[in-house]
Amino acid sequence: MSEPPKGAETTKEMLGRKLPWVLGSGIRIPRLRLPNIDNRSFALPTPPRTIAMILIYIALFFVMMGGVYLITPRMGQDPMPALGADSSGNPLWLYPSVSEAFIIESMVGGTIFFMGAIGFIFLFESTKHSLNPGYGRKILVLGLVLCIVAFAAMAYVIDYKGNPGKWAAMLTG
Repeated sequence: MSEPPKGAETTKEMLGRKLPWVLGSGIRIPRLRLPNIDNRSFALPTPPRTIAMILIYIALFFVMMGGVYLITPRMGQDPMPALGADSSGNPLWLYPSVSEAFIIESMVGGTIFFMGAIGFIFLFESTKHSLNPGYGRKILVLGLVLCIVAFAAMAYVIDYKGNPGKWAAMLTG
């Protein structure tokens, strides 16, 4: 009886030329170049990290914007309008209800959330510049400003949607 294969022996090494090619001469044997994994490290062709990060940020913006909600068909309802108008025909960019939204409102909300996320990324990046404190402080201040502006803008939008009459009275005087 033959002993079982050891290590890197393959079927071809065990059987040699004994295996016939059953698909005839019209179809050739595929030749594959597989990655070399000798030293437990191998290199696969990958796109640059910047392209991958850009695609991740685009997907993140789409999710923050509520893209799934916007493209999902709403059963038995009219399509969602991009912009709206009140009874006198004046354009609205914020839907008066908290549970509904215009498309432009979702895009603005996603942009504000994305601005806040970039602010947090800047806050994190500022911790990496301990050898250049001036540059680190600039990034820290920029991150704080972006986070605070994003928070204030979203607080305004949510407060306006929850109580539009209060803001209309303030804006008209």
